[in-house]
Amino acid sequence: MHLGIKVLIAGLILCPLHLAPAIGADVKQVRVNGTKLAYVETGQGDPVVLVHGGLQDYRFWNSHLPALAKSYRVIAYSRQNHFPNATSKDGLPDGAADAHGEDLAAMLDGLGIKRAHIVAHSSGAHAALFFAANHPDMVRTLVINEPPAAALLAGAPGGVDVLKEWGARFAPAREAFQKDDIDAGPTALCGGNWRTRHLRSAVRERAQDDVG
Repeated sequence: MHLGIKVLIAGLILCPLHLAPAIGADVKQVRVNGTKLAYVETGQGDPVVLVHGGLQDYRFWNSHLPALAKSYRVIAYSRQNHFPNATSKDGLPDGAADAHGEDLAAMLDGLGIKRAHIVAHSSGAHAALFFAANHPDMVRTLVINEPPAAALLAGAPGGVDVLKEWGARFAPAREAFQKDDIDAGPTALCGGNWRTRHLRSAVRERAQDDVG
C-alpha cells in the first residue's frame, strides 16, 4: 500500500480560538479500549479524523470544521484524559503516543470506518505516527504538524544537545502545570508578549478543563 504522508511545516493554520460547542453537532461518545471518548462529527464524504495535541480537546478544531465539512465527513475527538472525557493526573499520559495511536484505531473500528484521512497536531501527531505505522491499511493520507517525536533526534548528529535545550526551555511550563498553576503554565509555555496573549488565554481555559 502506498501511504501518502504530508508533513505540514507552515501550511496548516491551527487556531485554538473557539471554545464554543462545534457547529450544529452534539457531542457523542464511542467506546474505545475500555473507556469512552467524546467526539463530534459533521459533513458527508470520505472521513477526515482530527487529532488534537496536549492541553487541547476536540474544540481545538472548531474553526476548521465548517470548511472541511463541505467535502468530507469530519470527526474531531478528545483523546483519553482530555476534556470532556474523565481526566486525572493518574490517567493516560499525553505522551503515551503508542497507546493513543491504538485508541485512534479502535475508535475508527467503533465508528465502522475502515480508512480515513488523518490530520493531527503536536502530541496528537506523535500518536498518529504510531497509528499509521501499526495500521497502514487504515490510512488514506496522513497530515501531521509538529509531532514531538524526540526519540528521532537521539541518534542524530547534535541531537542530544537539541534535546537538552528543548527540555530546559520547557521545564518552567512543565513544573507549573505539575503544580496545577494554570496562570504561570500558559505564560511559560506561550511567552509573555502581546502576540501570545490570546493563545495564553485559550491554553489556560483548556488547562482548567483538562486538569479538572
